[in-house]
Amino acid sequence: MKRLFFFAATLALAAVSTINAQVDSGNNVEYNWGAVHVTSGQTIVLNLAISDAAGRATFPVQFELHDKNGNTIYRNSVMVQAGHSVSLAIGRDARTAVQADIIAILGPDVRLLAPCLKIGPAGGGAMPPPESLLVPTLEVMDAATGRVIAYANNPHAIIGVL
Repeated sequence: MKRLFFFAATLALAAVSTINAQVDSGNNVEYNWGAVHVTSGQTIVLNLAISDAAGRATFPVQFELHDKNGNTIYRNSVMVQAGHSVSLAIGRDARTAVQADIIAILGPDVRLLAPCLKIGPAGGGAMPPPESLLVPTLEVMDAATGRVIAYANNPHAIIGVL
């Protein structure tokens, strides 16, 4: 029964087409997925695609991982050109079937983490990229096979209305 509910929740997240993000005081568009458990044999993958509608701009993208106390335990920045994608694979072992641009290996004491993705203004400008041009996703994958176990395309999705 738990698997059925988890599968239904995953489908509901994938079906949401609007993306809501917040812009922090540094003019970055920021996506926070909340806490995610990392278990042995699984890899969490954060992906970001930037639409080619952004022209020829290049955007600074920062991946961050926070522990359960809010401490930043990992940070890595890359530049991503419009029309391209970038990914970060997070796991317990470097040996994985998951292909990613960046791989972060977690220590054995990290059980719960909160992934965060920040996209800054192109060329050091003042305005962040339009949210409609950014497509962030989070996947939980089987590290041995690369099979997707769970998928979320919007960290601010509302899965129901009371």
